[in-house]
Amino acid sequence: MRLPALAAALFLLAALALTACSTERHHPAGYAGSTVHPIDAKLATEDCRDCHGAQLDGGTAGVNCDDCHQTGWREDCLYCHGGEDSPDGAPPRDIDGTVAEDDTSFWPHTTHSIETDGPAYACVQCHKRPTNVLDEGHLWDGTPGVAEVDFSGGISPDAAWSATGCTNAYCHGTGQDEGDVELDGYGVNCGSCHPVAGASNQEIAQLSGEHREHVVHNVDCQECHPNTGDGADITDPGSHVDGEVTLQMPYGVTRTNGRCTGSCHNENHNNDSW
Repeated sequence: MRLPALAAALFLLAALALTACSTERHHPAGYAGSTVHPIDAKLATEDCRDCHGAQLDGGTAGVNCDDCHQTGWREDCLYCHGGEDSPDGAPPRDIDGTVAEDDTSFWPHTTHSIETDGPAYACVQCHKRPTNVLDEGHLWDGTPGVAEVDFSGGISPDAAWSATGCTNAYCHGTGQDEGDVELDGYGVNCGSCHPVAGASNQEIAQLSGEHREHVVHNVDCQECHPNTGDGADITDPGSHVDGEVTLQMPYGVTRTNGRCTGSCHNENHNNDSW
């Protein structure tokens, strides 16, 4: 059930319920079910604090939410947002309860939250992660039903999100310049971000330092970044798109203050500037 129909159904349930928190039943039978009241809270159809207290510890209803929920639920993101397909909760449920990955508002969630061609990103890369369910700006904020995107705590603090994709993102850039990616038809490979052998001169010209000269002369990436990839695949996703440059110079070559000395790819370097 999508958001408008779900919201209408919840509104009908609320309309049928009695209104006195302390003396009469407020919610209809079955409201405590895991597929009903959590969605009501996340969509702000109901504000649980009205009857259960500002800290959800009883209030006029006399029911402490901790008595029903498992220990630690207030700090456990997966308790409300985790999906069922993997132990880490990926893909996460949408706020309206949608779990089918193709129907969620951001279907590449799983790709970002598990290790693939890059590290497994934590929520903080794209969201302001609360430490408690009652943190300001989380439940019952000014934008109910919306999962706000906030890149300020991650490796792409200058990125921006719209319904169609991300712009100005380090994690989709060349390593020198930030990049854009469209949600529709999402899919990336090495050439999506880094100009490689066979790329146009215009693309290669965008590379930083002496990368251009190396690509033109078919010097493979693993010559200087062997810990990250082997030229065909990313061998250590944890050191790729992690906000750091991982270098391991070829045998006999040293790099100091951005300058290389030694012999590599049939060329001698003598304190050559990068």
